[in-house]
Amino acid sequence: EDEATPPPASVYERRLEKGQEVWFCTVTNSSTAVKPHGARGGLLCDDMGLGKTFSAIGAIVVREFLAARRGEDLAALSTVVVAPTEAVLSQWRDSLQQSGFGEGEVLVYTGDFSPRALRAPALRGRSPYPRLVLLHKWKLQADQRAVFSHLKA
Repeated sequence: EDEATPPPASVYERRLEKGQEVWFCTVTNSSTAVKPHGARGGLLCDDMGLGKTFSAIGAIVVREFLAARRGEDLAALSTVVVAPTEAVLSQWRDSLQQSGFGEGEVLVYTGDFSPRALRAPALRGRSPYPRLVLLHKWKLQADQRAVFSHLKA
């Protein structure tokens, strides 16, 4: 990759500041000497009932399609969706099923890494990695607290 080329869909511009080449972010109005990576992930925020779930599923499918065209290994390409409530988590499960995602392609993360859980159908799909991981934000926060509990402020 060319060092002078901005990352794809970039909000960065290559500039000279005080005689030094920098990457200027047009969103934050800040500069860095290190070339930023391309965007990863995203947020889709809108009013209820306007199709955010299906728009996100469409983006996942397009991402997989583009990765396949670039020759990337789809078996190692997973998407993580963090749901704010159990109702939204359930809605995602239903919407994924309606969109053709197989049960073996979706893992609902519970934090259980027992041998019984690891033999679950969600990990027996097309690869050792699930196509999509769903989790509740409270589970994510609880695990984050547990992982970093040894650190003191």
